[in-house]
Amino acid sequence: MVYKKIMDCAIEHKHALIFAGGIATAIIGKKVLESQTFKETTTKAMANVMSAKQDAEKAVEEMKKDAEEINKE
Repeated sequence: MVYKKIMDCAIEHKHALIFAGGIATAIIGKKVLESQTFKETTTKAMANVMSAKQDAEKAVEEMKKDAEEINKE
């Protein structure tokens, strides 16, 4: 019975709830983006991406050298 009243009220004021949800999301998002944990996590992720890029570049260089050797033969 109480659940139905809450749902009816929510449906009646859905635009206000959507607006309030948007504001809450913005506030929470800002807090997350400013947190030290988020900064540390993104820094580590970027370092891993850069390391993977360097590994890929090395692998491509080795493949180029191997291809040049095969082409010379």
